[in-house]
Amino acid sequence: MKVLSLLFISYFYLLGAGLLKDGSYVIDKTNNLMWQDTRANTVMIGSQEEATEYCEELDLGGYTNWRLPEKEECEYIVDKTRDDEIMINKAFRHIKQEGYWTSSRTWRTFYRYGYYLYIKSGTFYYENRSYPKFFRCVRDTD
Repeated sequence: MKVLSLLFISYFYLLGAGLLKDGSYVIDKTNNLMWQDTRANTVMIGSQEEATEYCEELDLGGYTNWRLPEKEECEYIVDKTRDDEIMINKAFRHIKQEGYWTSSRTWRTFYRYGYYLYIKSGTFYYENRSYPKFFRCVRDTD
């Protein structure tokens, strides 16, 4: 009975956050986004340009309109209320405690640097766009 109650509460917690795990994706109903959540998110690394190309060429679940997320979109999946060392919503299963590229760049460095989300702290930093980082693709659902 306790297990059933826990599952029920967990489901409604995720539902309330607007994020639902569905196979190879996490669906953000609030912001009309679908996030890639596959093993590739924990093994593939590349520059910001390589990450962009990968997402643009991704065909996952019959969807071909994937892209690298903007910094602001990544803020939707950050969950700093977690008490472990992964500051991303619990709906995600394939996670590394590392940096994940966004498509956003910073003007401070003549756009040679791009923003990434550091999963361990849920904080955004910027780095030379040629440095290897993990990446996670997103698509609009509307």
